[in-house]
Amino acid sequence: MAGLAACQSDYDRVRHLMAGGQVQWAAPTDTLALEWADGVPWVQAQVAGQPARLLVDTGLPTLLLPELLPQATPSGHPLRRDDSTVLSQHFGLAPAIVLRRTRFMGVGAGVPTAPVVAYLRARGASGVLGASLMQHGVWHFQFAASRLVLARQMPAGPLPPPLPFIRDEWRVPK
Repeated sequence: MAGLAACQSDYDRVRHLMAGGQVQWAAPTDTLALEWADGVPWVQAQVAGQPARLLVDTGLPTLLLPELLPQATPSGHPLRRDDSTVLSQHFGLAPAIVLRRTRFMGVGAGVPTAPVVAYLRARGASGVLGASLMQHGVWHFQFAASRLVLARQMPAGPLPPPLPFIRDEWRVPK
């Protein structure tokens, strides 16, 4: 967090915070059940020690309801969808997020705007499991089995090379 104070611009503060975080691994892999609703995948987690339902979206940073990110700071670089709809204007340090046996700490997250909060609340959700958290592991979607496997590193064996991503300040791959 000390590095965050040294950042010169709002863009740098968001970029620095979203790039940070740590993971405590209980095992080399962790398997999460995917629940499908509204055509999108959801997972069960714990956020700040409380049960949470999170929408899985690789095209967004991690987003949490305002009560889970009360110290969020306004950003001059809002998160926008391709159609320029603003999805978040505030960012902060997420509380601990536990996905089954894997614990994420110090992950940057955004607070969604009112329409996104309404969408999440209507579905009993606490936020979005997004790119700022997902950058800390290797994720394998097994759609036919409705599960998501999280690994510490790429498994050995013949696999295609990883795709190089350019990430924006919110850590969303472009």
